[in-house]
Amino acid sequence: MEEDKKRDNIRCECGAVIGLYLSKRLNRWICPSCFEKSIEPNPTVWILTVGHKHGEDTSVHSTEAFAYDALHDYVVEWWDEIEEHVKVPDDWYDSPDGDIYIPDDHRAAINLYFEIQREHKDCQEWADIEQHRIDGPVPD
Repeated sequence: MEEDKKRDNIRCECGAVIGLYLSKRLNRWICPSCFEKSIEPNPTVWILTVGHKHGEDTSVHSTEAFAYDALHDYVVEWWDEIEEHVKVPDDWYDSPDGDIYIPDDHRAAINLYFEIQREHKDCQEWADIEQHRIDGPVPD
């Protein structure tokens, strides 16, 4: 009931209160008329491709930051495989259960992971993020 009261007070920037929906792309409540005006005619997307020994994984993202977030998630998921390719210095272990240190900075973690991959001939992993413009509007 309290949630309904809050939503009754939401207005679009144009002042409309009927027919609003939450736009994930714009991160705000918006009416259909304003949404139509907000659509970029040729939006930009970022394509992330990660190559590995089993093939390639490709994903499309609405911002470069989202593409890097996805790449960071990949790096964190596969971080333990670094031990299979290199002798990890003792100071890389940062927890009692023996987990390898992952830099807090996302770009630093990504760079370190792929730097280690490039230095070892047994590793076949690489990543690429490309910016592309696409024809026509993208629905929300």
